[in-house]
Amino acid sequence: MEKDDVYEELKDIVGPDAAKRLVEFYAGSNVYYPKRVVKKLRNQQIRTANKNGASYLDLTLMYGLSKRHLRRIVNKRSERNEEAHSGTKEAAYGTEGIARTE
Repeated sequence: MEKDDVYEELKDIVGPDAAKRLVEFYAGSNVYYPKRVVKKLRNQQIRTANKNGASYLDLTLMYGLSKRHLRRIVNKRSERNEEAHSGTKEAAYGTEGIARTE
């Protein structure tokens, strides 16, 4: 990919002002973005799209992920939200007062 192509692609993704600032700041540098950051952003986009009515079929076509994987992503966040609001995992799953054997 040519330098101009990279800049044009960056402008399309983050907008012209942000692209200019990034190029000025990181000019000549190699920038590494860990996959976990990219995955976290992708997963947030998936959850938002699902919340806004996108079907699992739509999401499968957009992200190239299986329906099962998409459900895991959407449900993982839902479980975390329930735990945060209830205070405990047991309360989130309705298992308070049940004795655990280990």
